[in-house]
Amino acid sequence: MVKMTHIVMEALLKTQFRDKALACICLAVMAVLPPLAARAADAIPAEQSTEQTQTLYTSQSTFYRELQAFTSFMPIMEISRRANQKVDEEPTRLSIGLSWAKEKTETRDSAKINALYFMIYSDLAAKSASTVPKKSAYYTNFSKTAYQALLTFEIMLLTDAARCVNQEAKSAVERLLSQRYKRLQFIADSATPAEMEEYWKTALGHEAAAVKRPGNGELCSNGVAAELARQANTPPPEILDATFIDDAKWQPLREQIRARVAAAWKKDYEPVAQAQAEHRAQQEAQRAKQEAFQKAQLQAAEDQKKLQAQQAAEKKRLEDARLAQEKKEREEKVKREAGKYHDSYKQETYTPPPDDYSPYNSAD
Repeated sequence: MVKMTHIVMEALLKTQFRDKALACICLAVMAVLPPLAARAADAIPAEQSTEQTQTLYTSQSTFYRELQAFTSFMPIMEISRRANQKVDEEPTRLSIGLSWAKEKTETRDSAKINALYFMIYSDLAAKSASTVPKKSAYYTNFSKTAYQALLTFEIMLLTDAARCVNQEAKSAVERLLSQRYKRLQFIADSATPAEMEEYWKTALGHEAAAVKRPGNGELCSNGVAAELARQANTPPPEILDATFIDDAKWQPLREQIRARVAAAWKKDYEPVAQAQAEHRAQQEAQRAKQEAFQKAQLQAAEDQKKLQAQQAAEKKRLEDARLAQEKKEREEKVKREAGKYHDSYKQETYTPPPDDYSPYNSAD
């Protein structure tokens, strides 16, 4: 990875990267998308790496400039289609496309803010997730990014639709959201209540920060619906002039929609939160059962240890008693033997004759 980064830096110096902003984006991509960069490096032989890396990043710079140029004359739905098509044709463009879309969602120029850029950002982030193993942290992080962008896209597009005089424009919103949410449902299913609260807070915050954005002409003119019809190969609706209700009317509607959408998000998440709570309760019960089992095992081991200690003490007591009894019996035996010897000695001891004894006085 370090070698690849050095090659990229050398390419930036030697090739046509005179646009500092673009160069910074490319370097940033190298930092945040290491799996893609690593695969690119592995695919290039050492002797050809510098030349091919220059070609790669020249191609990416061209793609970036194309995307920038598209925004000046092309509907965003068409930009989305072309961006995804070009990325599918050449996957190495994905990183620069993702960075470009992220740049569009972070603009501070109110006149350039558009909900559809969040849709593109979500799509490319989800596509980035599909390029790495599902069990990897990159897959999870890319998917979370896609989900966050999709939530922001939803709240912004719904409030945009409320601004349209043409109420038929709202019909396109659900078609844009349904399949995308299905693709990322696993993120909501695995998110904790605290994480979901943060997702919602961030999405609502993005919409609030963009309150001064212009009306969404592409949505309100049926341009979005027409592109969806083209993709589905169905008759498109009539393209109308984009007209909007007064801001004084839109702001109360916008606040109502924000409240309804936030409530709908929470309601949709309730079964997930309930399932997670039940799962946690089951885990806690299982953990308590396991702890009780372990405690019982420890107690049984302690009781066994005490029993063994008692048995050992009783065995020692009996052994000590036996040894004491044997000692006592030996001592008594010694005493008895000593007594017998003393009695025998007394019987065999010489007794002197009386004082008047004389052998001459004997009757014999």
